[in-house]
Amino acid sequence: MSNLITDWRTQLVAYLKTQFPDAIVESGRRPDAPSRDNDRITVFWPGIGEAGDINFANPLMTVRWFVKNPKTAPLTHEPRDDGPLEQAAWDLMRALKPVCTTLDPDGRYYFRVTSIVPDREEWGIEASLFAWTVNPASVATP
Repeated sequence: MSNLITDWRTQLVAYLKTQFPDAIVESGRRPDAPSRDNDRITVFWPGIGEAGDINFANPLMTVRWFVKNPKTAPLTHEPRDDGPLEQAAWDLMRALKPVCTTLDPDGRYYFRVTSIVPDREEWGIEASLFAWTVNPASVATP
């Protein structure tokens, strides 16, 4: 059985694999932990947002990018340069922006990136995506 949320997640994973071929891109929520050997991108569904109109539904999606952080990286008490996290956020926004209205070939939804925030403890970023689609409860079924 297919549904819009699963289709969206699957389409995002497939698209991100093409945009970031050197990263491991997978569906599902990964336990928070630094990625030592590769950049790792996970895509998962955190729920459905509140719709401003009864005729629409607003599924959410989360993209987490754990930036490669080798165990040999020196530990320091100095402030750590956010450059790799800033670059990951910029690259992710540049990759997602062109497909916000075209990722779904059937045109059932479109989405926007509502935020990208750093996670300095796990050395990664988290993007929140917000989609618009027709409320399935408002569509008559035969």
